[in-house]
Amino acid sequence: MNPFEHNYTQNKFYQQLLVEENDGIQTKINDFDAFKQENLDLKRQIVLMQQQMEDKDRTIRLLQQQMVCKFICKQYSYFLLINFRQSIQILITLMFHKI
Repeated sequence: MNPFEHNYTQNKFYQQLLVEENDGIQTKINDFDAFKQENLDLKRQIVLMQQQMEDKDRTIRLLQQQMVCKFICKQYSYFLLINFRQSIQILITLMFHKI
């Protein structure tokens, strides 16, 4: 059979080229769909990681606030203790001077 025959519908070479071309197009479509799906998966992972980072940042802020609160409470307790001791000393001094 002559590959240069003009009757394309019966030309086996032409039909083979069409089949190969269709296979190539289908492969490209499948590759595109796979890349598209992978891209969507990566976007979902990014959103999930952003949410995880926000949760971690929130936890860090809460822990920092707790640390500051404990520090302030400790300082205030120390201040009260010192004032209490000073007050007791002043009372003792006043009591002994009155006698």
